[in-house]
Amino acid sequence: MQTITISIPQILSEKYLNINDLQGLMLQNFVIAEYQRGNLSVREATTILAISYNEFMNLLGKYHLSFINAGKSEITDNYNKFQSFFKLQQ
Repeated sequence: MQTITISIPQILSEKYLNINDLQGLMLQNFVIAEYQRGNLSVREATTILAISYNEFMNLLGKYHLSFINAGKSEITDNYNKFQSFFKLQQ
């Protein structure tokens, strides 16, 4: 894992009892952001964070984030494809 150094304003860092808590939260938020951007799969995110699938889904829910990584147009397009497919089956 690559290590980076960043400066955290004291007003933020003083809210954490130790540096490990802050590091863990930053990694968690970075992984969630990359998952939301589509750069990580659920499996990759859970592996990096060393948590289960259910824990990751609960984490997304905690932040009111969707587990679906698709925009409205992509979801609508997929829905229309499924609808067309089922009409052909009748």
